[in-house]
Amino acid sequence: MVTQKDKIRARLKKDYYSDLMVLAATQTNIQDNYMEVIINLSDKFSKILRDNGYIKKLEYNPKEFWNFKGKKTIFNIDGGQASVQIPTSAPFGLRVVNYKVKPGDKSSNREDLISDPYVVTDLFDPNSELFDQSDDDGLADDLKKMQDGTRIIFEAASALRTGLGELDWPKEGKKIPTKNDMIFLHGPMVNPAAGYEVEGEISGKKYPPYSLETYNFLLPHRINAELPEHRDEDPLEKYRKFIPIYCEILKKIKKLDVPVYGCVERPGPAAYGPITKQLMDSMINKRILKNADVYRNSRKPNDPDGMADIIRKFQISDSAFFDYMLNVGEFIDPQEINKQEEHKWPVRKWDYEYWGLGIPKSFSTYLKVSENKKPIRVETMEVRESYMDDLNMVFHSSRLLKSYSFPVGLDIVDKLAKTPDWMKRNIRKNAIMLTLRKAMESGNKRAVAIARKIAVSSDRSFFNRPKGK
Repeated sequence: MVTQKDKIRARLKKDYYSDLMVLAATQTNIQDNYMEVIINLSDKFSKILRDNGYIKKLEYNPKEFWNFKGKKTIFNIDGGQASVQIPTSAPFGLRVVNYKVKPGDKSSNREDLISDPYVVTDLFDPNSELFDQSDDDGLADDLKKMQDGTRIIFEAASALRTGLGELDWPKEGKKIPTKNDMIFLHGPMVNPAAGYEVEGEISGKKYPPYSLETYNFLLPHRINAELPEHRDEDPLEKYRKFIPIYCEILKKIKKLDVPVYGCVERPGPAAYGPITKQLMDSMINKRILKNADVYRNSRKPNDPDGMADIIRKFQISDSAFFDYMLNVGEFIDPQEINKQEEHKWPVRKWDYEYWGLGIPKSFSTYLKVSENKKPIRVETMEVRESYMDDLNMVFHSSRLLKSYSFPVGLDIVDKLAKTPDWMKRNIRKNAIMLTLRKAMESGNKRAVAIARKIAVSSDRSFFNRPKGK
């Protein structure tokens, strides 16, 4: 009979892990028996999880599962951004694509697609409809955070607008999802928000407030907002910033009838990740584990390392660790994770107790879809009665893509939302040519010289190196 330890050993023989192990053995001072250490640790922790009900199982029954007959609607949301960096401007494009499908529906209304919203603006433009910034304050310059923060907040707002029935679908018009339906986000359900509050006194960077028009779009329910700061007809400018808007959106999403999930296909590489840490700390509190089993408290050289110490030493991430332990169809009992860390929170701007802890925590799990792919992380803000059925949808829709092992609806919407590289190159080329034309029309020699320099400049690529004889 094949034991769990045999399965872990086989998984560690995959070319991917073998290469990593060889690298670890040759580049570090880790002991020679590193393979056996990881196998024993994974087997030990896997047994603890199974004995205490932390690992659950989904059965793959496609014939029985795909029997919805069009009575369940799945909404799939992803955002794609395009930015073009040229000295004279900062063109930025964002579109959030929402793909709706009713499994089993054979009518023309089975599928529908909408882009809500899409934004095209110049981040340097003081008259931009997206942000509220003036020449007196100086132009915004933290472009990377403005781009990423805008994508995150617009994706979350699209889930909220979908759940509230604000979208006017091309085929069916407005539709309010029910608790029987599902909304999938491509990416985390909850993101750390602290990084998108730029403290100008420290960094000198500026992330301006969103315009009132954008603010009202992001919060269509503002008159009945969860937070009283958003209910005013003329809200203070500071409440039009990332943290208060994001906090309100997530609070409202949590109260929707329809369940909302975030699916992460490429989890972070951090060793001793948040789910592993939460599991071990939880089991210490429940006296399933002793503190010494997890953390080494002694400085004596011959005392053994705890499980957390070994995971850190071998740089094992959550996704890799659970890949060793989980069988196909298995998932970890969802763990409550607070992503708003107090030591990173901008307390000078926003009170942590009110705003930081006001952002809902995520309940996160890892679900193994295939032996050939790492498990995917699935997040939600509330574990409802339908959780097992909802996770079954993630499992079965991911099995439709055997070589990818990710929900097929999110794969479709991901391709639709992205801006291809060839288009970005053409946008940059046309923007530069327009700059050169305007400079020539002005008759200003200095402006023409600068425009020419922009037009002919190129990266220091391999192909631009001098060629030998």
